[in-house]
Parts: sequence; structure tokens; C-alpha cells
Amino acid sequence: MNGISEIANEAALPDLEALRVLVDGRRHEIVTELIAAPLTIRQLAERLHLPRTRLYYHIELLELHGIVRVVQTRMVSGALERTYRAAARNFRVDRRLLSNTAAAAIDDAQAGILEAVADDIRRRRDTERDPLVTRTFVRLTPERYSELERRLRALIGEYATGDDDGATAELALALFSLENA
Repeated sequence: MNGISEIANEAALPDLEALRVLVDGRRHEIVTELIAAPLTIRQLAERLHLPRTRLYYHIELLELHGIVRVVQTRMVSGALERTYRAAARNFRVDRRLLSNTAAAAIDDAQAGILEAVADDIRRRRDTERDPLVTRTFVRLTPERYSELERRLRALIGEYATGDDDGATAELALALFSLENA
């Protein structure tokens, strides 16, 4: 992948610390923007209504952990301007490579994602549309569980690129087994 606008579908997070970096609400917003399009710090600041100085800290952490990368550099008024892009549309951690303690920490980090989503719902700006929030318990065979997971991933993938002229929407999804809970 050499093009500035190309992006991998999925990337593995190298460790638990990278997951913690990504779970932060502000950094997650930044990565979401960089999934949609390659952007400079100036462009990110405009889209997120943040001072550039705050973005440099977050971008540095995201770059350090391989979540975003520089895809282009150019000189602008004597200064080097970098364009950033997310490393992938989706990130995952392979639990098989982790100890039980690290796996529990991932559970906490994933719960943190859902807590961040709850915070986003609380401070949402669109009062015209009610958020779709639902919770359902189902009993599934392992085969049907796998099929549901595959179909959900495909549906998310279908909408992952978004619409250039559309409004930003947030989608949160949690599918997990309660067998050993």
C-alpha cells in the first residue's frame, strides 16, 4: 500500500499499552477521522475543534504505538507539515498471546470503550435523532455465534468508509459470551 488514501482493513495492536492508548476517547476520535481520510494536524484541529498543541501529544502516542502513521510530508512556509493516516480501519488484540492478567486488562479496556460511548451519548449534539441503544440476550450454538459475528463484522465493514458529505455517527457494538461469567 503506497497510496496516501489506502488503508488496511485490520491491524493487530502490538500490546496492551497500545490498546490503552486507543481506548482514550479523544485519541479514538482522532483515529476515526484518520480512518476516514488522511489529514494534517491543522485539518484535524479544524474538524475536532481543538488547539493544535493538544493534538501533537495524542498523535505522538498514536504514532508510537503504530496506530497512525505519516503518509506524506511537505514544506509549508518553511515548516515541515505531516499528513497522518490510521494504520487500519479496525484494530484487534490476539488474546491467545496474552496472560490471564493481560486478558483481564483488555476486558477492562473494552469496558472503557463502552463507557466512553455512554459519555458520547450523554453529550451528543443531535437532538433531532434519538440514539439507537438496545441490549438483547440470546442463546446461540457456537456455529450460530460465529455466523452472527461474521455478519456483524461484514455489516460494519460495509459502512466503514462512510460518506464524504455525511454527518459523523458513532457505532458501538459488543458481542460476547456469558458462559463463564
